Amino acid sequence: INGRFSLTDETSAGVFTVNINNLRAEDSGKYWCGEENSGSFILTEVHLHVKG
Repeated sequence: INGRFSLTDETSAGVFTVNINNLRAEDSGKYWCGEENSGSFILTEVHLHVKG
């Protein structure tokens, strides 16, 4: 959204990173992280709270 979000995936390390630039209070809320592994799909809820 507006170039503020970026995602990098290091599959060999089993790591992915999400960056959000210029965080604002409006960015606070619920986000979901999803992973598919061997046919299973796992969702993890992430809560972000930005004070400003």
